[in-house]
Amino acid sequence: MDANHFQDEILGVQSIPIETLVEDVLSHFTLEYNGGSKVFITMKLQKNKESDLRFSLSLCEEEKAFLRERRSNVMSCMQDMLGDRAPKNKNEVPVIAVLGSGGGFRAMTCFSAAVKALHESGILGCSTYISGLSGSSWFISTLYAKDNFPDVTYEEIYEDLKKSVSQNWKWNLTHSFRYVLDMMDKSRKGQPVSFTDIFGHLLGDVLLKENKNKKLSDQRQIVHGGKVPLPLYTCLHAKASVSCRTFSEWIEFTPFEIGIAKYGTFMKPE
Repeated sequence: MDANHFQDEILGVQSIPIETLVEDVLSHFTLEYNGGSKVFITMKLQKNKESDLRFSLSLCEEEKAFLRERRSNVMSCMQDMLGDRAPKNKNEVPVIAVLGSGGGFRAMTCFSAAVKALHESGILGCSTYISGLSGSSWFISTLYAKDNFPDVTYEEIYEDLKKSVSQNWKWNLTHSFRYVLDMMDKSRKGQPVSFTDIFGHLLGDVLLKENKNKKLSDQRQIVHGGKVPLPLYTCLHAKASVSCRTFSEWIEFTPFEIGIAKYGTFMKPE
């Protein structure tokens, strides 16, 4: 039988009656399945007025509010560019997204040039979203991490990028002890640790520098009022034992939410 990477094998079905749980008391269960398999579960019933997750296929309220504000700015920009051919009302305003591909530093530098050209032509002002993967997302995050964006000139941005990529990356290895401490703290919290953590620290020190410790939610101030496109960062959820060509799921990150649209599950980035 061929392996099905999209569906796990069903060994059996067991249920736990929730009504038997006592509030604020730990309850231990042992679920037995065919072949002698056992699953040990500990559950506790407690009141939670607010959920950490949002289950929905629709956009969050913050993004909907952004779209309403951005639509007005896009309409004004399109009227300046197109004149009589521009949308006559907000309902006619299209949703335009600028997308950048992956490819490390090469993708970052190429996408930065493309964004500069789109800005100078006015097309970026007509865009609602700007999205990227890997190297393209590095440029977007560098851009939106600046406190003076969008007032900063692209010439200043390029000079910063040139200095960053020209610096010897080995110099950042002097911070390796700090990297190890951060990774140990992450491991103690039960989160997986891999080489990606080291690479992420190096990348943050090279590109973001003093902005490295900023949060994704800090970018809400940048997009407030819909004055710039909403950054949409992406990555792939994959399995260690399966090729990404066979199985992968898109994860999206915005200043408002992080989630997997496939499952309709989102959470705040704070």
